[in-house]
Amino acid sequence: MKNIEILKQNDFHDSLLEKISYDEKNQRVTLEIDFCNWRQSWYHEKEPETKIIVLVFELVSDIVIPEFCLDSDGIIEFNFLQNEESTTGVEIVVFNEAENAEHSIVIYANEVNVIWDTRDV
Repeated sequence: MKNIEILKQNDFHDSLLEKISYDEKNQRVTLEIDFCNWRQSWYHEKEPETKIIVLVFELVSDIVIPEFCLDSDGIIEFNFLQNEESTTGVEIVVFNEAENAEHSIVIYANEVNVIWDTRDV
């Protein structure tokens, strides 16, 4: 997956998954995340502790999004995967407090981009 290193350089634990959008026609998945700046090695006290970022997965070849009511679910795991075709993917495990349950979202794509300044969305 192109740009996967950007994801590997950040800690997503405790960030909140706010929104998932899947555009099947354009093979695009967009995740809106309330990202924990304070958990990052590069964090400085003058920055906000959290900020909204957007992950955009392009040319999605496989996706698993379980049926559940997304409600600012906390990210408890962010894993990197590889399938039989050597396509790189991510598994994002979230905890849904309303259901008291974990849900696993899996995305295989050719590219991921991070929008750090959501005013650009």
